[in-house]
Amino acid sequence: MRRWFPFALLVLFPAIVFLQTLSFEFVAMDDELLILDNVKVHGLSLANLRAIFTTYDPELYIPLTLLTYQIEWSLFGANPAVSHAMNLLLHIGSGICVFLILRRFIDRKTALLCALLFAIHPLQAETVAWASARKDLLSGFLFFLSIHLYLRSRDDGMPMRWSVLTFFLGLLSKVSIFPLPLVLLLLDWMRGESLDRDRLKEKIPFFLLSVTFLVIAILGKHTQMSALWIPILLSPTAIFLALKHFFVPTDLSIFYPFTDPVSVAHPAVLFHGVVLLVVAVLIVWSLRYTRLLAGGFLLFLFMIAPSLVNMLKGGGDGAFDVYLSSDRYVYGAML
Repeated sequence: MRRWFPFALLVLFPAIVFLQTLSFEFVAMDDELLILDNVKVHGLSLANLRAIFTTYDPELYIPLTLLTYQIEWSLFGANPAVSHAMNLLLHIGSGICVFLILRRFIDRKTALLCALLFAIHPLQAETVAWASARKDLLSGFLFFLSIHLYLRSRDDGMPMRWSVLTFFLGLLSKVSIFPLPLVLLLLDWMRGESLDRDRLKEKIPFFLLSVTFLVIAILGKHTQMSALWIPILLSPTAIFLALKHFFVPTDLSIFYPFTDPVSVAHPAVLFHGVVLLVVAVLIVWSLRYTRLLAGGFLLFLFMIAPSLVNMLKGGGDGAFDVYLSSDRYVYGAML
């Protein structure tokens, strides 16, 4: 296989699938809130830059994401084709990074097949085709790039600071990639490396950034702590739904509401809890033969965990709507 061939396919295949998005318009779901009616992104200026770095929008701290909207608005105005083109380019970049990561764990051809699956999987439609999902795409791309640069620093002697810097930029895009330090430790373990003091010490900058941005994110959230028992009980159901959509991507939707009363005795809560327990037992059993399955499953859990607290919407009058998941929440976890 020629060196350039995988990269050509990783550009061609997602382009064939998602090039149609360049003809899509903005939609009346957050595109108005984040782009069309958001004066902070209507052009580059000192006032606008100060605004995006010192405020939440509305609950998320995403200044780098908003900066990309500012640049687009300054150059092209309110042009949905430009926003969708940037989303597609970021997604293509993510697919290439996924390939570069996976080939350090599995053979080149299998890594290419997996990266192509990531690039054109139906679950990616929401993330790529929705202009307001830029925060998920940009943070996801920088998450994958930071992992790639970390592995290069371990194997090829590249300075670790480039991976740290990329992680910092990713957190400025969306905080949901904060589990990356745990992912790096997990990848070390999957490659058979000992998790000694030196391994932990080199991760300190990653952990400091992760904790800092996690605190910033918590300060911007309005979720009532008294209702957190709901996402705790429904987490197995949400995880099962994400896994089901990965392996059998049917009945996809922009919403996955849970409309029944939430209780420990609910059949879905019990069933999905038991299913995940069985999966966990099988994963532990697989350690007799390989670390890849256990590592992959833990990486999935690490990266989907931040989204589990986002199930509750509303709450201003004390009533919540419950949504199990969104397709874009699986973007980083799909690795």
